[in-house]
Order: sequence, then structure tokens, then C-alpha cells
Amino acid sequence: MQLRLSGGWTLEADIPDTTGLIEKIGSTESVSRVSFDSKRITAWDTALLIFLTPLSDYCRQQEIEIEPAGLPKGVGKILDLAYAVPERKDARRQPRKRSFFYVDIS
Repeated sequence: MQLRLSGGWTLEADIPDTTGLIEKIGSTESVSRVSFDSKRITAWDTALLIFLTPLSDYCRQQEIEIEPAGLPKGVGKILDLAYAVPERKDARRQPRKRSFFYVDIS
């Protein structure tokens, strides 16, 4: 399956939700690879990565190959880095408990 991406993929733009796309991939039995045509992307920032991450997560879980060659330069490497080291279970910050001596100055 090839995805054609175009326009501005920035935080200021309305980025599509991946839910419908993931459902379409899941309902198509013959999908073994997802590739991209991004020649018409005019601008991108982390919004593109925000869009690609759940898609990439789903494809990895379903053992569907992601072909990053058609993505803008550098995006494939960023995705590779994101998955290079598994997330530690205790890596996320937990809210700290207030001490007995907590003072709120407003």
C-alpha cells in the first residue's frame, strides 16, 4: 500500500487522525508493506512524526514492513531512532507527592 502525502504537515495545520487509515490497513488482508510518496509535501515538522508514529506502531505490531524511502529526508532516520531503544517501563515521570511542608503562594 502506498500513501501519498501532500501539503503542509506542520503543527499549525490540521493533521488527519490515523484511526481510519489504520482500520483500512487492518481490513485489507494483502497489505504486507506500507510505502510513501511525499513529493508534494510543502513543509513538515514534528506534526508529520505525530501522524506517522501510531501508524508505525500498528505496522510493527502486525509485522507490516514500513518503507521510509519515500518520506522527506531525515524522517526515516528519526523513526529508526525512536524505535532503536525500547522504552523503559519506569522512564515516565510520576507526579510527586506533596511534602508535609507544601506552601502554595498565589
